[in-house]
Amino acid sequence: MNKPRLISSLLRLYAIVMITIITLFTMVVGYTVLRKAMTDAHNENAQAAKFMTETINHAEQQTEVILSDLLGDAQKIENLYAYFSLDPSQYLEKSLKNNTGEQLYWPQMIKQVYYQQLGIAGIRISLNEFDELFYSNQTKKAGDKRKKLPKHANQIEVNRPIIHPDNIKSTGTFTMIIDDAIIKKNIEETNGTEKQQILVYTDSNQLMYQYSGEKNSGNSDNKSVTDYVSLNEKMTEKADYVTETESRSGLKIVVLTPKSLVYQQAFQDFFWLLIGSLLIDGVLLLVLFRTFGSYGRQVEDIKVTMNKVTESQLEIRIDEASKKNELKDIAAGINHMLDDINQQVKAIYVLEINQKEAELRALQSQINPHFLYNTLEYIRMYALSEGVDELADVVYAFASLLRNNTMQEKHITLQQEMAFCEKYVYLYQMRYPDRVAYHFTIAEDVTDVIIPKFLVQPLVENYFVHGIDFTRIDNAMSVKVYRKAERIFIDVIDNGRGVSEAERHDINHLLASKTKINKNAERSIGLMNVNNRLKLYYPTFSRMVLLQHQSGGLHVQLTFEGG
Repeated sequence: MNKPRLISSLLRLYAIVMITIITLFTMVVGYTVLRKAMTDAHNENAQAAKFMTETINHAEQQTEVILSDLLGDAQKIENLYAYFSLDPSQYLEKSLKNNTGEQLYWPQMIKQVYYQQLGIAGIRISLNEFDELFYSNQTKKAGDKRKKLPKHANQIEVNRPIIHPDNIKSTGTFTMIIDDAIIKKNIEETNGTEKQQILVYTDSNQLMYQYSGEKNSGNSDNKSVTDYVSLNEKMTEKADYVTETESRSGLKIVVLTPKSLVYQQAFQDFFWLLIGSLLIDGVLLLVLFRTFGSYGRQVEDIKVTMNKVTESQLEIRIDEASKKNELKDIAAGINHMLDDINQQVKAIYVLEINQKEAELRALQSQINPHFLYNTLEYIRMYALSEGVDELADVVYAFASLLRNNTMQEKHITLQQEMAFCEKYVYLYQMRYPDRVAYHFTIAEDVTDVIIPKFLVQPLVENYFVHGIDFTRIDNAMSVKVYRKAERIFIDVIDNGRGVSEAERHDINHLLASKTKINKNAERSIGLMNVNNRLKLYYPTFSRMVLLQHQSGGLHVQLTFEGG
């Protein structure tokens, strides 16, 4: 319905302008908030990268100091060689006999390192001439020699070569492991790290250490630094903001902040502004609704009247006196339309009464089905009493078919449909006892599946109408119902005349499409009817296909999801 011409245009324009201004202002502020969040993410990345670089640089300097204290001259290196080559008791005896004046007992020297230096999680030493390694940690500060080191993941290691002062050659490797707990504590005290993922790579681009903030899922897949450099160059096409730095010794530090978390934080900051904008829009709309109060009441009166008309109160009319402008014209037009509808309804009502009377007379002229059932039952019982059991069976089968045809239910179980089809074939076998054989099987898990009535019977009937050859004595057909996975299969197979390859191709094409069948293709009408009912009842998945059986006959297969 249209609003009053002048007022409606002005108020509509006012509402659009005001809501547009408020929306644009909200969008500008939201964009500003988002840009600030993106800038903060870059700054926080840079701050975290700077902290990690300084931490690793400090650890590298600390490693060099420790290495100088422990193995700074030839005597100390020879002492380490003695520790590796002798067993503990021999080495202790040798250390006690040392007359150089300086106490050189390796386990004690290592312990002193832990007491004098902070942030050390462990020390590892390997010498080129020995297969064993030396390893110590906070739990066992004195350390010991080991053939194999325990597996440690996610730790920062600083490696330095052990240089013998006499020949200036590398005799081994000294490794200091940084305390992960201290690193995490310091990282978490840095602003913004709860959203970040911090990765440390070796100079060969192998992942050494990873930290994920509590808001970051930490989905690292061991990418190389080269990948992250590429990611940084194409940041707008990826999912993270990336900052990369490098320590003095070549360790790569990569800091990632997911854009989704940045956007989420920006939205949280923007949320209350959005709520305020929505409230202002709501107040504006409320004012407009109140302004249109009179107009709305007129429209509501028309609506109530039309609802009553839909409830068959065709005599009711809209009060035109309370309507103004276009609504008055509309009310008059509706009243005129209702007058015409009233006349048409009365004419149709008289026609329907006459049609009902004709149908009633037709029903009265029909034979009562119960009379037929009782008569057939009498014939069956009489045949039994006379010892004609075969005739009794035929009458019973025919009565069952008649009862099934006259019953009004639209859906039956597969078990009932199979029983009905079997009685149908049985009657043909009685007519041609030496020329027809049949076999029906149904899996136990599908007997109670509900299907449309007469889904299988037309396929069985189709064989006896078009496929059977009564000059033969080996006519046979079978019906098999079974389930595979979530689908139910119905196979109707005969050894009759079959159909040509071209005709079977055409029929399958019709079954798979929505093309209307040729009126002359009588054999296809029954198949198409079954196919259409199958698709209507099983819209999710259903299929009907004609196959050539090895006997030369026809194999009709129905497939649907059900049960």
